[in-house]
Amino acid sequence: MLALALAVDPPFDCLSDVAGVVAGALVGLLVSRYYSQRASEELEHQAANLKKLNGLTIRILDEAKLLPGNVEPTKDEAGNYTGGLTYRGTATAQGRASVQASARVIRGPDSGIPETGAGEEHQQRE
Repeated sequence: MLALALAVDPPFDCLSDVAGVVAGALVGLLVSRYYSQRASEELEHQAANLKKLNGLTIRILDEAKLLPGNVEPTKDEAGNYTGGLTYRGTATAQGRASVQASARVIRGPDSGIPETGAGEEHQQRE
């Protein structure tokens, strides 16, 4: 009867507001936890199914010799397919280089090199 009396005429008006907010938060927490747990379980179930299908697809392609030469299926120690692929790659690099250089000597009065004409030989002084 005391609860009924408090519900009809609460001593503090804000007390009922606080209780409503707390109750709403609690209900929201429980509902969101329930649905997020269900979604997580469903996601795990779908991931497990996809992993099985991926492994089966790789096994079929490998046994039918339809995988490219540089791709190998990943297997565990017992030889079971794990659902992964290993890619091997090779590369070849070739190069070629050439270098050219030319030089031109300019003889002038300030260079200290005597000027000679084209085709003339420099004579040594004795």
